[in-house]
Amino acid sequence: MRAKLFFTVVAVLTASSVLAGTLTVVSSFVSRKQWRKGIEVHGGYVYEASNYSDNNIMYYTTSGSYVGSIPAPSGGMGIEISHAPSGYLWLNTYSPYRGYRMVRSTGSVVTSFSGPAYGYGISSNGTYLFWSDARSRNLYTLTTTGSVVRSFSQPGTFPGGCDYVAPGYIWLCNWSGSPLLYYCTTAGSVIDSFTATGAARPSGVCWDGNYVWYHDYSSPNYIFRARPNFTNVAPTSVGKVKALFR
Repeated sequence: MRAKLFFTVVAVLTASSVLAGTLTVVSSFVSRKQWRKGIEVHGGYVYEASNYSDNNIMYYTTSGSYVGSIPAPSGGMGIEISHAPSGYLWLNTYSPYRGYRMVRSTGSVVTSFSGPAYGYGISSNGTYLFWSDARSRNLYTLTTTGSVVRSFSQPGTFPGGCDYVAPGYIWLCNWSGSPLLYYCTTAGSVIDSFTATGAARPSGVCWDGNYVWYHDYSSPNYIFRARPNFTNVAPTSVGKVKALFR
């Protein structure tokens, strides 16, 4: 029998042409923070940063029980733990534009650098940092000392948080305008988009390996855990095609 070869054409689309996927919210709980910015899930805890009134990072169990807080510099916005060096976290601020590497248990600042622009979200792939700038709508790839490697224009009208996903993707959220989450390549091509169910202004987003977490900037003050139902597919790093998390 003659073998038949089938080829799948994969299109990575522009933000305006992407068919939106859907989110199924599986759980939510009330946040203690005001004016929520960054969110991160790591080691069975959910962490939140805020740039107003309380200069700390609060954390909860994934079921919503409040655990404690970590002191942080004023103006904290994005937070990254999963790809930070063990025992540390990354935080960026909007005024001044700075990135910080901190001891996770105490909040002590180990190193810091001047950021390229208004810091909203921060993430890392273990080698580089990703820095979201809400005002210029750029997503910068930085060295861990703050040097710009490259940048691209983010989708949406006012970008918020970001979170890197191996092997080369990134979650982004639109803080003002349509309440959307975007799943992109780290080169800026949008693969899929999702309406952030329950959130009027999604300000932070992260991926825990199975679910996407996000929260609302002000009200309602919920933290959401949701399963993304992807519409589109993306090429893997070896040129094959996979359906994302189906």
